[in-house]
Amino acid sequence: MSAHNRNRDRRRGRFETAIRIAEPFLNLFLFAGDRIGRVLGSDDPEDIPARMAPEGESAPRGLRSFHGQRQSR
Repeated sequence: MSAHNRNRDRRRGRFETAIRIAEPFLNLFLFAGDRIGRVLGSDDPEDIPARMAPEGESAPRGLRSFHGQRQSR
């Protein structure tokens, strides 16, 4: 194996280790942001929820409201 490949593999390993170490903190950050966003809510009537309705509709995100009815524009 050439020195170039060894350096690339070493660098890749460092990045993967850094991501593994940061993962729990990033997950916590995303969880907290999601909860804060839900608590604060939005007064914008054109706001499209980032998640599909809990009933499990199969339409792509943003095409239907939470209650399964088309949004008027």
